[in-house]
Formats: sequence, structure tokens, C-alpha cells
Amino acid sequence: MTVNKAEWITVDHAHESIISQVEFDQAQKKLRAYAKRGTVRKTENLLHKKYGAVSADDV
Repeated sequence: MTVNKAEWITVDHAHESIISQVEFDQAQKKLRAYAKRGTVRKTENLLHKKYGAVSADDV
């Protein structure tokens, strides 16, 4: 059975957190930065394959 997300019933703070909101927010910030850096690295790898030794800074 598939339920549309708009129909979900959610309850905030229904159980005790494993980590604080501050720790969660800090981890999310670091994960976003890591993911963004990974995208730059993938771009650099593609550029390297196509044009030789270049970095995203050169583009």
C-alpha cells in the first residue's frame, strides 16, 4: 500500500533523541559540505580525463 507523503501522520519529539538537535545540525552541515566537495572532485576527474591535469579552480 502506498500512501502519499502529504497524508503521512508525523509526531515531533515522540521519543527521546539519540543526539541533540545541535549535533544533528552540525553533522548535516558537514555532510552537505562533503557532498559538495565530492561533486567538485567528480568534475575534476572528468576534466582530467578529457583535458589532462586541470582542477575545478582552472575552469
